[in-house]
Amino acid sequence: MRRFVVLLLAILAGCAATSAKQPPGPRVLFVGNSLTYYNDLPGIVQAMYAAAVPGRAIETDMLAQGGARIADHLKAGRMAALLAERRYDVVVLQDLGGFPVCGKTFPGCQDAVASVCEAAKQVRQAGAKPILFGTWQGRREAQQALSEASRDEAAHCGLELVDVGAAMQRFRGEMADVSPWHEDGHPDLAGSWIAGAAMTRALVGRNLSPALDVAPFCRARWKGAALKLDEPASAQPRPDLDCEHPPANVAAAAIRAVRKF
Repeated sequence: MRRFVVLLLAILAGCAATSAKQPPGPRVLFVGNSLTYYNDLPGIVQAMYAAAVPGRAIETDMLAQGGARIADHLKAGRMAALLAERRYDVVVLQDLGGFPVCGKTFPGCQDAVASVCEAAKQVRQAGAKPILFGTWQGRREAQQALSEASRDEAAHCGLELVDVGAAMQRFRGEMADVSPWHEDGHPDLAGSWIAGAAMTRALVGRNLSPALDVAPFCRARWKGAALKLDEPASAQPRPDLDCEHPPANVAAAAIRAVRKF
């Protein structure tokens, strides 16, 4: 009888352990422009996070419009409204590509840092963590200047920097024959994979394995979908899907490029 009771307790304990659910992953809002919605960066992060933290789902949404600056998001007011309506754990802020390095006469340049600081303040007041998405420049020297300015901006505004541009330069050092961006500066799939790996690394708080096994998934083709600032992407018409993944060697190089910022 005693043996039976011990066995029964062991079975019940095993069932309890099996049925115990992982705590939910973070809810992440991406705020930016075409550098974020090209290749569906939130969808890439969602898939990478699922591979890095099995059994723990992450929820993502996006507020973006082509050419939008953080100042435009503040003026539109939808980011503030979303922060009041929904609970987010992390908000990724992506300003115009190249900001805050820009000519003083360039529209919005002088107010770029102040806009990021105000957005970060709103995010913190809503109980979420703000992250600054560091953008890129093609030339290494220009990227070094942008990375330095972005670090200063992040320190001044009190938020974490995820320097995607610096990671892209490291990627090019390993994969000289693969460009992470198109001629117009928008990210190629390799570039968005680098950005996704960088954001996922920041969310999980540790380096990712270059052999990360990302399950097959399809990305939303937001390019040309005329996204608007007045609603998150989840509330706008869903575009066609693209199920292409980068080659295994490119995906592994993308992850290696973000192992240190």
